[in-house]
Amino acid sequence: MENRDIRSLNRARVLAAIVAQGRIARSQLVAATGLSKASISRVTRELLDDGLVVSDGSQPETLRVHADAFAACGVDLGATSARFVVINAHGEVVGFTAQPTPRDADPAGLAAWIVANVAEVTSGRPGPRFITMGVPGVVDPHTSMITEAPNLPAVESGVFLDALEAEWPEHLRLDNDANLAVLGEHVWNGFGPDSTTVMLTLSTGIGAGVILGGELLRGRDGRVGELRMIPLGVGPDRIEDVLSGAGVAAFARSRSLGPGTPADLLRGTSDGHRELRRRAHAGLELAASIAVVAYEASTLIVGGALSEPLADEIDAVAETIRRRFGADTRVMVTSLGDLAFVAGTLALSVDRAFASLGVARSTLATAEVTTAIGQLRTMIGP
Repeated sequence: MENRDIRSLNRARVLAAIVAQGRIARSQLVAATGLSKASISRVTRELLDDGLVVSDGSQPETLRVHADAFAACGVDLGATSARFVVINAHGEVVGFTAQPTPRDADPAGLAAWIVANVAEVTSGRPGPRFITMGVPGVVDPHTSMITEAPNLPAVESGVFLDALEAEWPEHLRLDNDANLAVLGEHVWNGFGPDSTTVMLTLSTGIGAGVILGGELLRGRDGRVGELRMIPLGVGPDRIEDVLSGAGVAAFARSRSLGPGTPADLLRGTSDGHRELRRRAHAGLELAASIAVVAYEASTLIVGGALSEPLADEIDAVAETIRRRFGADTRVMVTSLGDLAFVAGTLALSVDRAFASLGVARSTLATAEVTTAIGQLRTMIGP
C-alpha cells in the first residue's frame, strides 16, 4: 500500500474517532485509533489546517468536528407543501423555510422553485452541501427517475430530474418520502439495527417505508411499500381509495358529506362519516396485516395527516393483529409527525457528508439529526 493510501486511512481513522466521541482529547486519540503519537500529531495538524476539526484551546486539548465542515440540506417535497432545512456538522439548524408547493408549475418551473429555495436556506453557508429530497412517488434506485406520483405529476418528467441534476451533479439524492419518514422515526426513537420497522404514511396519498436489518429496503426498482394499488377485497376499492386523503375526499363528495379536510371528515359523526371511518379501518387493517406477515415488523408506525383522527382505529387494529397473528408487533402513532420526513432527509445527507470525508456512519444512529429535530420542534412545533 502506498504511503498516500496509508495517510488517507489514518486521516479517516482519526476523524472517525473524533466524530464518534463528539469531543475527544488529543491525548485519547492514540488509544481510540491505535496510531502512534507522531501519526496523531501529523493527522490532527492536517485536519485543523483543512478546517475539518477545531480545538477548544483547553488543556488537555480537546478536538471536535468543525461546525462548517459541511452543510446537510433536507427537502421534504409534498403535494401541497414543502420544507427546506439546512444543518451544519453539529446538527444545528442554520436555515429553514416552509412554502406551499406550486402544484400547477411545469417540470422546469417546479425544479427552478426548488433550486431557489435551497439557495435561500443555504445562502452564505461554507463547506460542501449535501442535499436529500423526499418526493411523493416511486424513485428508481439506479436512475433516480420518479414514477407513480399522481398527486404531483410534474416530478415524473425527465425535464424535472435533469434540471436538478444539472444544478447539483454530485451532491443530490432523491428518495421516496415514505422511505425517509421511516428512517426519521427509526433514528429519533433509537431503534436498534435488529429492529424491523415499517411505517405507513397516510396523507394526500398513502405510502409505506421498511427498515430491515438496519437498512432501508427499497427493492429492485424502488417499489417496496407501494401498497396503494392493492385491492381491498372483491370490489373495486383499493387501499388508497379508503386510506388516503384523496380517497377520503372523493368518497365524501360522492356521499355529499359536506366540506372539510380529509382529517375533519374522518372526525364526523353522521352515518356517512361513520361509513368513511369503517372503510378507513378496513384499509388500515389490511395494510397492517401485510406489514406483519410480509416483513415480521417489530414496530409498525402510522404517520401522516390522517394518523391523528384514526388514532382509535389504530389501537383497534393493533389488537386485531395480536389476536389474528399472535404477533408482538408494537403499533404506534408517529412520534415526529410531519417532521419524520425532514429527519429522514437530513439523516441521509449527514451520512453522505461524513462518507465524503472517509467516515463510515450508520444512518440509524445520527446524533446530528436528533439535535436538529429537537431544535425544529422548538421553532415550528411537531
